[in-house]
Amino acid sequence: MAVADSGYGYRTHVAYARDRQADVVLRVCLTTFPLEQADGQPFNAVAWVLTQPAPVAEWQGVCRINGRCFPVRLIASKLPDEQVAAIRKRKRRKAKQDGRAITRQTVPLAGWLLLITTLDASWRASDVLRLERARWQIELVFKPIKQLLRVADLRCRDREGAEATVRALLVAWALQEQTAAAVRALLPSGARDPTGPASGWRLADLSVATLRVQVRGGWTVARVRPCLPRLVRSLSGEQSTEATAARSRHPPVAGGASPPRATAP
Repeated sequence: MAVADSGYGYRTHVAYARDRQADVVLRVCLTTFPLEQADGQPFNAVAWVLTQPAPVAEWQGVCRINGRCFPVRLIASKLPDEQVAAIRKRKRRKAKQDGRAITRQTVPLAGWLLLITTLDASWRASDVLRLERARWQIELVFKPIKQLLRVADLRCRDREGAEATVRALLVAWALQEQTAAAVRALLPSGARDPTGPASGWRLADLSVATLRVQVRGGWTVARVRPCLPRLVRSLSGEQSTEATAARSRHPPVAGGASPPRATAP
């Protein structure tokens, strides 16, 4: 099963998942996800959503792509008023930044969470919505992990290396959370003063920096002393013995030019 945000809310991803015998739960934008009735007639999903009196509504039909039909369910859940106001404000600001007019449908649809799923009716609408809420909680953790642990792109390309890297990052984040909890308890705005909570983001930033120092270790004069034999050459600018030997085998010719390279006969 794949549970994903609106960046994956397209018919191509439904087809991709079903071809691999997987189900999906996707946030969608109805203007880019056309739906049909079971008899092949177009379905006006926007009008259907905006006329729903209940806080949760469900419709069953199909989506069509490349001549193939996939049974889907559309689940619409009304959002809390305070959340709707923030979403509408964000959409207006984004439209202004992009230099475009906000569409007539955008404002009322912002009051709904819209999901497309291929899960059968044994999954109630409330169960599908619970899956989406769980995905969002994961997203809230991933955002600081990616930014504070500086995870832009994994260097490894094989599955084993990627899995090991992800596990190491999750262990690091768990250690960070332990440090953050200990620091939070010591702060005046921590557990002893719930009216003025500390910033979770700043605590995580401090905890990650602390963990990084613990892993790398400190660099002091006491540490430099035993390392001096290995540092002398790089600190003094001396060339390696291999480079010195190479120069002795091929001394520069008059005028400072490099010796001619040997060529194959």
